[in-house]
Amino acid sequence: MAYTPSDEPYRWLSVPRWYLWEGGFLLAARAQGVVPSHAHHAIQIVIALDGCVAICGKGDGWRESRGIVVRPDAEHSFDCNGALGVMLFVDPESSEGAWLAASLRQDITTVADARLDLIVPAVRAFAERPDEADDMAELVRGCVHGLRPGLAPARRVDSRVTTVLDSI
Repeated sequence: MAYTPSDEPYRWLSVPRWYLWEGGFLLAARAQGVVPSHAHHAIQIVIALDGCVAICGKGDGWRESRGIVVRPDAEHSFDCNGALGVMLFVDPESSEGAWLAASLRQDITTVADARLDLIVPAVRAFAERPDEADDMAELVRGCVHGLRPGLAPARRVDSRVTTVLDSI
């Protein structure tokens, strides 16, 4: 049976918690309703901790999944579907963003359950006890690295920064 999105506007069902890290931000919350069609330059990752979320790309039908990745600048609409979830926005020019973006073959990718099963325990622990999180950047990097096979990128200073520092 085809998924039918909610007809109610997007609203928070819990207090959203926002966290910044050097390559983007992470949001943990429960929400309901549809976010209208939009695009953003960040890579969007959504992991549902209970239930499923739904997404629709430009010209595509709606589909449900426990995990999705949206390529930078891809037009899409999103339905949190009442799920408790974590949403990450990753700068596509960051080390992790460029590495992840290189593996994305479609505007919207659904994440295999086997990959989600590796990521969900750490994300769930964070969502349930956010005040106990030690290193947000490490949590986010772990999520991004869990979404793609292969050796993760080495952390290094961006060459643009090195050039500026050398000039100074």
